[in-house]
Amino acid sequence: MKLADIASIACSCALSDDRMEKKDLQNNFKAEPWEEAFETRTEDALLALCDDRPRGIVPSPTLLPDGRSLSRVSCLLAAVDTQLRYFRYVIRAFGYGDDAESWLVQEGVAPSLAALDELFWKSEYHDAAGTAYKVRAVMIDAMGHPERTAAVYAWAAKNRERVFPSQGVHSPASPISYAPQEYFPGMKGERLKIPGGILLHRVDTTLFKGMLAAKLSIQAGDPGAFYLHASDKESLLAYAKEMCAEVWNAEKNMWDNPHGRPNHAFDCEYYLQALAWMLHVSKARRPEEKQAATQHQPKAQTQSIRTRPQPAILGRGAADVLAGLRRS
Repeated sequence: MKLADIASIACSCALSDDRMEKKDLQNNFKAEPWEEAFETRTEDALLALCDDRPRGIVPSPTLLPDGRSLSRVSCLLAAVDTQLRYFRYVIRAFGYGDDAESWLVQEGVAPSLAALDELFWKSEYHDAAGTAYKVRAVMIDAMGHPERTAAVYAWAAKNRERVFPSQGVHSPASPISYAPQEYFPGMKGERLKIPGGILLHRVDTTLFKGMLAAKLSIQAGDPGAFYLHASDKESLLAYAKEMCAEVWNAEKNMWDNPHGRPNHAFDCEYYLQALAWMLHVSKARRPEEKQAATQHQPKAQTQSIRTRPQPAILGRGAADVLAGLRRS
C-alpha cells in the first residue's frame, strides 16, 4: 500500500468517531498496540442522563415546525445478564443513523425465562401518542452461571432469529464471532443434542464496553446521547451503581471490576451495543424516508437490510451453517 493511501486512512480516522477504524489504523498500519482511555463514571453523572419519560414509555416522534412528525425510534432491543436465581434485563430504544440517540425504556429483574417471554414477546411498550412497540431481538448471557447455560441454549433454540446467546471475550479476532453449539452442556458430562444446533456469539468486551463508555461521556442533548427514563433517584440507584462498577485498567489493557461489585446493568448495556451493531440498526431508515422514496421512485426495488453474518439455522446443524458462511 502506498504512503499516500495510509495518510488518507489516517486523515479519515482523525475526522471519524468510529472506534473500530481507529483501532484498525493503530494495529494494522502503525503496528502499535491499541490503548483505551476513559473517564471514570459517577452515579450522579449517570442519573443526570434521565429525561422526563416514565419507566416503560418509548420516546415520542419529534414535531417539526411545519406540523409534520419525525420518527425517533427505529426499534427496541433487549439484553439479559444471567444469574443463578434471576435474570437482570434492560430494554432500550434505538434511534436512526450512526450518531443515533438511545433511550432506556425499562430495566429490572425477571425470576424466570417465562417472565422474560412475557416482557419481550407478549408485552407492548407505547410512546405518549399511543404508538405500540415490541422488542425486536435479545442478546442473553449464556455463561452467567453453569447451571443456567443449557436452559439459555434451549430458550435461544425456541426463539431463533430473535434470541442470541452470547459470551463476552477479551479482545478476540473480530467484534463478534460465532461458535457452533451442537450439544446442551451437562453438569455431569452427558451429551444431549440441540435440535438444529445454535450459534454462541462471542462478543469483544474491550470493543463494545469501550463503545458504551464513549456513549456515556456524551452530554444530554448532544447527538448520540444515551438517555435514561425519569427517576426519583431511588428507582435507578441500583442501575447507576452497576453502571459504575467497571473501570478501564490501562496496565491490564482491559475492563476491570476492582471491587467485585455487581455490574449486571453494565453487562446488559454493552451487549445492547453489540446487538445494535450486529443488526445494523444504524442503517435503518425512517418510515417517512421510505415513504418519500416510494413516492419518487414507484418502481424501485426495495432491499432488505442484511445483518452481519447471522444465518437462519432452523433444521440445520450449526457446523453446516458455519461452513456455509465460509463459502459465501
